[in-house]
Amino acid sequence: MRTQHAQTCARLHELSEQLAASSLRHETATRALSQANTIKDKYLRYYMQRSTFYINKLERHRTHLYKTALSFGQERLLRELRSPTPIEQEYKSFFHEFDRVFLSLYPDFVEKANALLRDGEQMKTPGLNTEFRLLAVIRLGITGNSEIAQFLHISINTVYTYRNRLRNAAKCPPAEFERRMSGTLPADWESVSSSAIARFDADKPKVATRIANRDVLNAIAPHLPELFGGSADLTGSVGTWHEKASRIGRNDWNGNYLSYGVREFVMGTVMNGLALHGGFIPYGGTFLVFSDYARNAIRLSALMKQRLVWVLTHDSIGVGEDGPTHQPVEHVSSLRLIPDLLVWRPCDAVETAVAWKVALESAQPSCMVLTRQGLTPQTRTEEQLEAVKRGAYILKDCEGTPEVILIATGSEVQLAVSAAEALAGKGRKARVVSMPCAEFFDAQPAEYKENVLPRAVRARVAVEAASVDGWWKYV
Repeated sequence: MRTQHAQTCARLHELSEQLAASSLRHETATRALSQANTIKDKYLRYYMQRSTFYINKLERHRTHLYKTALSFGQERLLRELRSPTPIEQEYKSFFHEFDRVFLSLYPDFVEKANALLRDGEQMKTPGLNTEFRLLAVIRLGITGNSEIAQFLHISINTVYTYRNRLRNAAKCPPAEFERRMSGTLPADWESVSSSAIARFDADKPKVATRIANRDVLNAIAPHLPELFGGSADLTGSVGTWHEKASRIGRNDWNGNYLSYGVREFVMGTVMNGLALHGGFIPYGGTFLVFSDYARNAIRLSALMKQRLVWVLTHDSIGVGEDGPTHQPVEHVSSLRLIPDLLVWRPCDAVETAVAWKVALESAQPSCMVLTRQGLTPQTRTEEQLEAVKRGAYILKDCEGTPEVILIATGSEVQLAVSAAEALAGKGRKARVVSMPCAEFFDAQPAEYKENVLPRAVRARVAVEAASVDGWWKYV
């Protein structure tokens, strides 16, 4: 085949020179060129088949490397990467010949392909790299520039993704790689998370919990390289972008934030896939009312007990100018019905920070149900601060046995506190219980639950701007 190719190329070159010198009759040239092109087409079909074979073979080898990393750790992976296998050597030998032959048949191929690309994507050497080779394999089946450009971008992104994964793995120390893949949080996590909570408790910012969510991410993200964020076309509204975020783009797959577009369900399935893969803690944001679009994905994450975080904002009628279509009513109650899903509705920045701490330490998915409007920060003792993570706690109490217990979540906690103060002014005894996460409270020992909601006090009022279903077991 190689001898035949060399003869074909030489004959094509000879014919082109003769035609240029007008020393060959047109009919004879046409017949000779047709014969040469037939050989050329057969040759290229052979190389296309062999190229596909080797690319598939290399992909199987990549799968083997991935399984090696999972089963034996990064040290073994790096040893295999440093030692070329027979498959890789065979692959390189074949494509060295492929490059030479293909470029002799299409000498302007690289130049034309480069014209379709940006500077950072263009080939700088006279040979082919893997991305251009993938395009060359099916060159004969592509005719339009738009099709070439589309395929070229797809092939480049596919190869870049795998290449960058290996590069990042090589940069990542083996112990750090093993930590991330095992799902263990960093050694300084307790210090980092507790410091963030203490700072919010001291500063007491009067902000919406969606803004508090962003501030929490700014505090913890530099210490959690495994965090992978995103939003369904609402980054500016839901507080998912942090100072260390870097957006993944068509030509750059090194980021830690993905803009999903208006695709809540797709975002959920990608988050589930990342969590199942390991090495990532994914989170994604949208409005609470749009959680309906992602419900199947949310339910599956709970069914599989995967650690990921949903950031669901604009959680009540206080959503601003968007009106009834964006006002969630039944959504919080319906999410609480999903087994093994933790639904947090914090009342201020401190509860938001605690919610994130507990969510990242849990082996199941969590939802952060957050406000659009600013909330009054609450004052807590050390004991109360510690009790937030138990799902419900006594935020404001009275002397002796309370006459009534006001149970509230999120933006309604400040209303319950104001009501309790008004009752105290009339000589009535009221207790305020903040319940940011009913699921965690339900899992507490009976003694703790009795202390917070004593059975002897039957006068109870639940305050939440949502459907009443689900509150009967507490009131």
